[in-house]
This record gives sequence, C-alpha cells and structure tokens, in this order.
Amino acid sequence: MKTIRPIFATPAFACSLIFAGLSAVPGLRAEGETPTPAPVPAPVTPAPTTPTEATPEASKEYEAMIPIIKKHAELCSDAQLKMDFDKVLPYVPKKLLETMGGAELLKTRLDQASTMLKSRGVTIDSAKIGTPQVPKNHGGVLVSLVPMETMMTTPQGKIIASSHMIAISEDKGASWVFVDTATVNEDKLGTLYPALKGKVDIPMATARKGE
Repeated sequence: MKTIRPIFATPAFACSLIFAGLSAVPGLRAEGETPTPAPVPAPVTPAPTTPTEATPEASKEYEAMIPIIKKHAELCSDAQLKMDFDKVLPYVPKKLLETMGGAELLKTRLDQASTMLKSRGVTIDSAKIGTPQVPKNHGGVLVSLVPMETMMTTPQGKIIASSHMIAISEDKGASWVFVDTATVNEDKLGTLYPALKGKVDIPMATARKGE
C-alpha cells in the first residue's frame, strides 16, 4: 500500500472522486518498472472512533445519524460519478465554496480535473462508501469521518484509492456537507471550521493495486 501524494494543489472538495483519482495516479509504477504483486484488497472498515463525553441519550441520537450520513455521502459520490455537479453543490460547505470563488468556478475546476484524468488515461469506475464514524459534537458542530474507496482504471491497471470524507453538520444533523480528506489537512479544516481545529485526526489517504 502506498501513501497518496497529490500531484498539484487541489481544493478540498466534497466527495471528490476526481481529486482522489488525481492524487492516486502518482502511486502507480512508472512505465517499464517491474510490477509488484497486488496486495489482497481490504474491505472498507468503519473510521476510527475516539472516546466521547456525550450522554447516553446523545450517543443514541448520534448513532441514529450514521445511516443518514452514509445515504447522503452515497448521493454525493453518485452525483459526481455522473458528473452532475449541480447535485453535488448542496454538499459543498458554504465557507469552502466562497473560498473557491463560487459555484461556477468550482464547476470549471472540476471540469479541468476531469479532463486531466482523461488525458492520463484514467477513468473512475465506481466508489464505495463505508460505515461512518459516530458523530462527535465540537462546539455545536457535528463531525464524522466517512471511509471511501474509489476504484479506477489506469494505463498501468486497476487501482483502489482509500481515503475519508469529513461529514459536517451545523444544524444538529438536519443537513450534512462533506470535505474530502485526500486534499484537506487539519489546518485547512480548522480554518473552515474553527470549532474543529485540532479535534479531527485525519487518516492518511492510500492507494493500492486492484484486480
């Protein structure tokens, strides 16, 4: 398994299959390099959890949010697979959308990233959303890590990029937005949501050979 190294500065974007794909491409072997055996694919596992001081009642309420978060994460990733960016936009944090110059500029960047993938002979085949972490409440901001696997076909073969999305709600779970951790770090997250600064341990994004 190899750590994903982004090839250029990409924005932190919701359920970003495209940017996860771009980040994973450098993990492929160079042309002419001796291929290495593909590791046994690992199933998508729940994101790591951390102790919480929530009351039993609150814990049950947060646990009930897990299938809701997963459903919206799947809707977001499905929309991006279909390049239906209008359906993706509701899942982009407003603060992030503002820093990226608005919806139209975001669409332009996604189109450019998609074109770059195609120019490198990379296609995104599918995405699998794992079981979200039980949400944690930090200063009124609910946050949950959502594991995601993105399956791609490249000139060197199949590859599986494993990363996480950060699901965030500022209205007690009534709605959720997502940030892709393949392109965001703790500092960027803290800038967007000060209440989450130093509160979320983002797992390293990785890539491995597929079958």
